[in-house]
Amino acid sequence: MIKIRQEELAEVFDDIILGRGVKQVMHDLEYDHKVYASLFVQRLRIYKYHPVSIKNVSLRTGYRIPAFYLNGKFAVFGYIFWESFPGVENKQKIWESVVRNSNGDCRYILPDSNNQVVFANLSRIEPENPY
Repeated sequence: MIKIRQEELAEVFDDIILGRGVKQVMHDLEYDHKVYASLFVQRLRIYKYHPVSIKNVSLRTGYRIPAFYLNGKFAVFGYIFWESFPGVENKQKIWESVVRNSNGDCRYILPDSNNQVVFANLSRIEPENPY
């Protein structure tokens, strides 16, 4: 097995965070029987991703914010946005992963009532449907 230095892992994590040549989905942070979640968090902070509770994120309807959810040894990419349904007045702020299940539905959802912390880049607010 080829050994990778921590500097090289940092570069790989940068690519994951920036979506540079790598699809931002769910990534295993374990290498050679060691979990590098703390290194991933260091790299997230460099790129302005900071820990926030979903309920404390200020966001207008129709926009979303990119965020990573750290679940053990996995980093899962998704967005914070307001979930609403046509004809229904109630809406809730959620973090939803871009990872889908076999039915095409979102695999991971964190509602703002959960108090779960995600690493969000609050400076990258973008339209919810950019296409």
